[in-house]
Amino acid sequence: MNYLPRLARLLLSFLLALTALPLVLLILAGGLGMLGSQLCPSGCAVLPDFLNALLNKPDDIGLSSVLASSLVSSALLSLSVLAVAVSLGAALAWVTSQYEFAGRRWFEVLLITPLALPAYVAAYAWVELLAFEAPLASALRTAGILTRFPDVRNVFGAALILGLSLTPYVYALARLAFAHQAARLGEVAASLGLSHSAALRRVYLPLAWPALAAGASLVLMESLADYGVAAYMGVNTLTVTVYKTWFAGDQKLTAIALVLCLVIACASLLWLERRWRGHAAKFQPPLSTRATLRQPLTALASAAAFSACAAVAALGFLIPTASLLWLWWREGMPLNAGRLWPAIGNSLQLATVGTACVLALAGAALLTQRIHAHRAQKKRLLTLNPFMVTLNPFNPFNPFNPLIQLNQLGYAIPGVAVALAILWPVVALDKAIAHWLGTDLLIAGSVVGVVLAYVIRFYAVGHHSMQQGLARISPHIHDAAASLGASGWTTVKRVYAPLLRPSVLSAWVLVWIDCLKELPATLMLRPFDTDTLPVLVFQFISDERPAAAALPGLLLVLVGLVPVLMLAKRGS
Repeated sequence: MNYLPRLARLLLSFLLALTALPLVLLILAGGLGMLGSQLCPSGCAVLPDFLNALLNKPDDIGLSSVLASSLVSSALLSLSVLAVAVSLGAALAWVTSQYEFAGRRWFEVLLITPLALPAYVAAYAWVELLAFEAPLASALRTAGILTRFPDVRNVFGAALILGLSLTPYVYALARLAFAHQAARLGEVAASLGLSHSAALRRVYLPLAWPALAAGASLVLMESLADYGVAAYMGVNTLTVTVYKTWFAGDQKLTAIALVLCLVIACASLLWLERRWRGHAAKFQPPLSTRATLRQPLTALASAAAFSACAAVAALGFLIPTASLLWLWWREGMPLNAGRLWPAIGNSLQLATVGTACVLALAGAALLTQRIHAHRAQKKRLLTLNPFMVTLNPFNPFNPFNPLIQLNQLGYAIPGVAVALAILWPVVALDKAIAHWLGTDLLIAGSVVGVVLAYVIRFYAVGHHSMQQGLARISPHIHDAAASLGASGWTTVKRVYAPLLRPSVLSAWVLVWIDCLKELPATLMLRPFDTDTLPVLVFQFISDERPAAAALPGLLLVLVGLVPVLMLAKRGS
């Protein structure tokens, strides 16, 4: 029985290493492949056979021929999305947190709802709404106002739609930052002769900079990782080019090199965001002990605030949802039950299994990390300093820290890159096993790859959500339980589990909605003839079947709206 905890730790280390292995293999293979192509372009004895096969592939195009245009498109799209999301999110957060006007409480929730609408569904809805035969365009032509709408299927249309969809990331973080700042800051600024606009520029914005930097980094990473909107709008970003070069062009080495560019870009963004937040966090004041005193607005200013909030909520959620309803009603409300009901079941099944695996792995890692840190600290207290009563779960003696930190990088990696990181080594291993056993492929074409992609992609979401709850639990509670004769498993089951239940529920909602909406990894790794709601929407949109895509898009919105409203209510 004494070996059970050791076996459990070994199993957990193996699972954490397994989830980090595909990305590490892809980066190493890409680096070796690029190096091998320079040193020995006709093949190299030190490289594995599958790398030599990639290097000798005659139809593989050069990296420089696609990298320059993809980088320009990705940079232009990401910076445009960042400008839209940060400007709208910060402005609306300031208005709703500092001023009182008609409908403010409703807008605090409505401005979060674009999270429930996948960006690729919003793009499809807007394109159909602005089509030549749509009622809006027909009414404007009849009135002689406008002959036709300008084409939105370009980088700027994609940036506007993505920016509206990602505005809640900045809005939610900035509103909390503004609302939690000390309530007397405004009074102090006014006593020093600063106007409200000057106080915003010189006091509130510098203090809210960590939240704004975190929201901006999320927006940039999501825009870099986006595939559905960019592909539908005809923007050849790095993510779209990776998909095309791997599948359509069968150019593996070029796709791997592009994935490395994405990994470097996302890692750089994470480093910059942590550096910015680290400097700004030193100047954070304590949280306010009383409610924020919102200033009443004049009638004209109240109407302007109401109009701005209503416009963003309408453009980001209400109008695209109404467009989906209109498309479905216009075509006689088709059901496509033969493909719709299996897609609903597959979506719920994959999202539930993926979420359960993410939370199980994150919870086990966090609790093992806490217990290991407690034991290490206890040994240090007995041998070094009996008066030092500190518990650092990230001490250098913890062997889980490198694996946990490596797994947290998965959220910064696009779904296409995660899918390739899984697809390449898994297919190579599966072919070797099938050749050795004389059977068909066993691993590829199953739900294992999809669930593994969800775990790699969204481990950080579950980890951070549960870590916040664990940080509120006193580290000395383990000593109290041990003094009562409770074993480690009993302490986890009867102490930690009840205290962590709210954090686990919040983490479940966040991870589940992310798994439900994930498109690129599901599209590339799903089993044959197994569709989910996002895949179904993407296929119908690609086939130019708007009526068929409307109902799956609406179901995605309705299913995603429930957890989003729960989060909005919990955060208000």
